Amino acid sequence: MTDPILRRDLRIAEDEVRVFRGFKATVVAFIHDTAHDPEARRSLAERLGLPPPRTATSALPQDSRPDDTSQRTTRTSPQEPE
Repeated sequence: MTDPILRRDLRIAEDEVRVFRGFKATVVAFIHDTAHDPEARRSLAERLGLPPPRTATSALPQDSRPDDTSQRTTRTSPQEPE
């Protein structure tokens, strides 16, 4: 790849991709920021073809959700020496 015009064009394309990745990262951060309106975040994600925003419980794996009693452990106090 010794053609200077081709190298310049490739560099321009790489710079544009970097900018668009930055935009996408900003949009994804907005979509997953719970400080904003949930309907607006969901609509934006849908419109852009991105995954919908996670809710507090959907971000947790199924077996570690608070309502899952099978994963709970009981804390026992150490036995006192006799």
